[in-house]
Amino acid sequence: MTAKHYEWARYHSLYSNGIGNSGGILRYWADRCDLHPRRWVAFVRANLHTQLTGKQIAVFVHIPKTGGTYVKSCFPENGFVTLGHALLREDLSDDYVPKGLVGTRFRPRQNHCLFTTIRDPITFFRSYYHHVIGHGHYHNRDHYDFKAASKGFDYLMRVIMDRDDAWPSRRFLYPQLFDQSGKLIVNWINRIEMLDADMAALMAKLGCPYEPAERRRAAPVSALTDYYSDELLQRVESQYCRERDLFGYAHHAVSRAGGALVRDVSGSGCTYDYLQDQLSIRID
Repeated sequence: MTAKHYEWARYHSLYSNGIGNSGGILRYWADRCDLHPRRWVAFVRANLHTQLTGKQIAVFVHIPKTGGTYVKSCFPENGFVTLGHALLREDLSDDYVPKGLVGTRFRPRQNHCLFTTIRDPITFFRSYYHHVIGHGHYHNRDHYDFKAASKGFDYLMRVIMDRDDAWPSRRFLYPQLFDQSGKLIVNWINRIEMLDADMAALMAKLGCPYEPAERRRAAPVSALTDYYSDELLQRVESQYCRERDLFGYAHHAVSRAGGALVRDVSGSGCTYDYLQDQLSIRID
């Protein structure tokens, strides 16, 4: 394969370390070869913990801009593994892995409990914008969306909704929930709007204590009207209506009654075809 078939790896190395230094080069080849020493060490420790306690290994499928730093701070060091910005794939080429995410051939096992956190797309993009443009002490001009974000939120959103080769895009917003075959890989889905309640329920399921942790690295927050014009809001709601319906969002607030796919989703029949961008929902 030529280098262009691994654009996602090049951008990840640039974003993580800077492609011009040895750290960036090592990151690039580690991603392309699916080598993750820290993850391997974490699984060794988690397996030892599981043998001692009999509990499942919690595997956190970390979707960017969904409170990942907070979630990780709530778990003990042992018995917990993170799949950061990852897509479960057999084919690691750009056909199945967009810029912004990382392909991995990781295979879940029976003693794994895969979980993740999602949020309303409307507020997700507000957070993503601040992540790209920078806030506080956090800035990264090498981000592939930095130039677009520098032209404003409206311009960034139009770029995102007109592409399909980078994440996020006009495709389904959370492809991390599914493997290459389209199978739902997670057993549990939190919503950031009810994160403490959802995390408490998850930890109870795992047989672990839960105490809310201190919030960290929060981006600036202001009214949605400071970001969305009426026309843009209508277009975003239409583009990501599948996500908002699936997870129970309405009028920029989370429905306490829940959507079709929240908390324990082990028995769900939902599938997603990434290449065709087709979501199939079956509620048993």
